[in-house]
Amino acid sequence: MLRGLKEAHPANPWVALRIVRVLLAKGETEEAAATFVAGVWNSTLAEAETVGALSDIASALRGYAARRSFLTSLLAGSASDRFVLVKLGSLAFREGERAEATRLFDAAAALGPLPAEAGPLHLELLMVSGRADDALAAALDILRARPDRLDVARRAILAARLARRTDVLVPLLRDALERWPNDWLLVFRYNRALCPFDLDHDLFLKLGSHADALAADDRWMFQFALACLRHEDTGRALAILRRLKPESPVAHMSGPLLAALGSRPDGAWSNPRGVSNDPVEDIQLCRVPDARATLIVLAGVQGGLGYLPYSHADVLLGSLPANVIYLKDRNELAFTAGVVSLGPDEAATVAALKDMLVQLGGVPAIALGASLGGASAVRLGSLLGAKAALSFAGPLQWSAAGTGDDDSEVSRSRLRNAMYSAFTNVETSLVDMIAASPATEVHHFYGDGHRIDAQVVETLRDLPNFRRHAVSGCDHHYVMSHMIATGAFDRFLRQVVEG
Repeated sequence: MLRGLKEAHPANPWVALRIVRVLLAKGETEEAAATFVAGVWNSTLAEAETVGALSDIASALRGYAARRSFLTSLLAGSASDRFVLVKLGSLAFREGERAEATRLFDAAAALGPLPAEAGPLHLELLMVSGRADDALAAALDILRARPDRLDVARRAILAARLARRTDVLVPLLRDALERWPNDWLLVFRYNRALCPFDLDHDLFLKLGSHADALAADDRWMFQFALACLRHEDTGRALAILRRLKPESPVAHMSGPLLAALGSRPDGAWSNPRGVSNDPVEDIQLCRVPDARATLIVLAGVQGGLGYLPYSHADVLLGSLPANVIYLKDRNELAFTAGVVSLGPDEAATVAALKDMLVQLGGVPAIALGASLGGASAVRLGSLLGAKAALSFAGPLQWSAAGTGDDDSEVSRSRLRNAMYSAFTNVETSLVDMIAASPATEVHHFYGDGHRIDAQVVETLRDLPNFRRHAVSGCDHHYVMSHMIATGAFDRFLRQVVEG
């Protein structure tokens, strides 16, 4: 009947669209695609009708090559191309071709508004590509249309942080935490947002009002415990950590942290030198008489030394015969753009630190950090020609990103590393930098039972100034917490400080 109608009304796209639907239902996908190209695409039908059929055909075609060939055949230099380009970009993303996917999405966006379902994927690509300002604009566009998108709100907060837009970040955080106070990932974002401390404390008090109601949510409570440490409410943090169950989904993080805090009596975490956790305080100096060395501590993404804020890290480092310089990165670029208070770029920061080291008596410099802060310590320590650089599970080689189809820890680790590489715009490996600074001994610590961190050292093992330390009994990323708990951290720091 439909073919008869087609002969009688050859130019009517509605008839062609019905034929496409019947052919798809029969599984005759290639004939459906040909009918779509000839009679539906670039017709007078509304975009919603043609795009819906386009999606169904692209989904029904089997194999990347067949889908790409069909989609490419539709490109005609018109505004409708944006729907095809989005489909091609999605295919490229699934194939791991992130640069090509980003190019295709950018081309689509230049032709007009993207379809609603494409927005989050485009946002993800912009984030991975290091385009924080574009990602923030895209996230805000989506939120204006769909203010209920919690996942996009989280992404917008991250983008605002990486774009250094505090004026946007704080309202986003406040609004999101008021709307979704029980979302642990929002508290995770809040802990890494590094807000001005007065605003941070206001948000902390609001979160605290929900803590009793969310006491059974281990993920939320662990993130809130980290906030408690940052605001020096150590007793509350310890009480939370002790209540978390051994089988909890956060046990691999909370267990090592609790063990590290347990290395000292509860009352010992009192911050006697008054070291600040305010991110605006991006350089703090603790000077001691007759220092044998100067420790340069580089903050990780949480703004401290691993999970320990600087107020607590100083309890460990304050007992050493060493000056301590605590650094934070307000540029949010893993210190590759320098420290704001020390100059406009990395070179100015290195020069300023060299001057400080001279003023501190010229004693040996030792850079240290955990996780991303460990990579920063190796980089800055090498540039300074420090005596040593200590990396506690730092990503010394930032691997290419995964395909996006795998939610494994390996894939997430690669995705994070790709983002760091894109945002910092530096080389993806520190091998050459370590080799070029032979006077700096690099000590890299990792858990011998943690496969991802163990893989980091494979191509560095032959460098004469690289020392790898496989820490036995540690099967997680939080090797520094493990070493603090066993006393190995204190022993090694004292050894390297005292020569």
